[in-house]
Amino acid sequence: MNSKILKKLVGIAGLMALPLTTMAAPDPNFHIYLMVGQSNMEGQGAIEAQDKTPPANLVVMHDDKNCTQDGKSYLQWRAAVPPLIRCMSKAHNFNNGGLGPGDYFGRGNCRTRGQWIYCQPGLH
Repeated sequence: MNSKILKKLVGIAGLMALPLTTMAAPDPNFHIYLMVGQSNMEGQGAIEAQDKTPPANLVVMHDDKNCTQDGKSYLQWRAAVPPLIRCMSKAHNFNNGGLGPGDYFGRGNCRTRGQWIYCQPGLH
């Protein structure tokens, strides 16, 4: 058998076996929630001082390509300081960004479960 073909077959077999060696038990303290609905999730509620300090174990993926927030840019995890969807300075002219359903859904889960909560907005 040609050595190139043999090398390819060995490589393919190795790649096929890789998932079998990297399996791990799921972490029961790791939760990801998808916040789909874009504009419906942006929120209209006024952001007050008490809202600007989320639990340490509540994070959101930054979903706005046009700005940074809390030093984080597109597709980086950041503290879940509102607004969770888009940046305050870049929000639509009809929506300044505010408290949305994800804010207190995440906070409530952190309080009752004591687990890490990851919120993933619908990416723009």
